[in-house]
Amino acid sequence: MKKKVLIGIPERLLEQVNLLAEYRSQTRSELIREALRIHLERAESGGVSINSCRLPALAGHPQD
Repeated sequence: MKKKVLIGIPERLLEQVNLLAEYRSQTRSELIREALRIHLERAESGGVSINSCRLPALAGHPQD
């Protein structure tokens, strides 16, 4: 299930996102999702376990 999030992005960064999304014929959301997925994959391949980064108080909550 997709969930919407509201984030603040510096204007210059948003301009770059918009330009790249247009160049690649993607929506801004598609581009940002892809960038986050790639970033998380690189973190995992670098030895950072995303699941182990969770706070202990949240350990019992299911992941999406």
